[in-house]
Amino acid sequence: MSKLLLPFLMLFLIFPGKMYGQKSPSKSKGFDYTKKRFGIFISPASFFEIKNATTGIGMSYRLSRKWEIAAEPGYVYDVWDKTLKSKGARIILTAKRFFSKGRLFFGLDVRAKAYSFNDEQDFVNVSANDSLYKYKHRVRTTFIGIAPIFGIRAPISKNKRFVFQFNAGVGAKYRDVDRKNIPAGFTLHEKFYRATEWISPEYYGGEAYGSRISGFTIYFPLTIRYVYYF
Repeated sequence: MSKLLLPFLMLFLIFPGKMYGQKSPSKSKGFDYTKKRFGIFISPASFFEIKNATTGIGMSYRLSRKWEIAAEPGYVYDVWDKTLKSKGARIILTAKRFFSKGRLFFGLDVRAKAYSFNDEQDFVNVSANDSLYKYKHRVRTTFIGIAPIFGIRAPISKNKRFVFQFNAGVGAKYRDVDRKNIPAGFTLHEKFYRATEWISPEYYGGEAYGSRISGFTIYFPLTIRYVYYF
């Protein structure tokens, strides 16, 4: 599905200003969305996450011509594997400052997510020389992330009320993973960490092989939004 979205993303990034012949949003005739206060939006990329997708409707508010804030609440649900029985919620808060022409912007992305899902992993008990293969259990995950972002905005309708936004950034997030009802003395099999420790050795290494792990990891927020201004 991501391969299907890529051509459209490239189209919007390369030709946003040429679709309707405008030079810049603030100088062209018609509806000027930089002067409007409220907008609503959806983030279609959140629908195509591998395991735990998030959906919701966000709202934006223009503080001034160059500053805008937005909030996007959403709930977590299963995409392909319904046996995961994912439940939870996510909130994304953003503050953006637009450059003089109103197309490019930079800002700050802050998001928090708390959700749970069913999982199967291998566990070992070294002292008892015992193991559990594909042990079924419930996982509770929470994280808080913050990152600077840079993005682009472009109108995609003739009246300019419908707008495309794309932004990306890099930051850090604190994540806590709690695996419920794991028998005493059992820890996750080492192969689980060998496959994922490249993300953050401090987060996955050493004493973190138990049923609960927490720590900081690298964070790459990427957002696609379709906004309608009133």
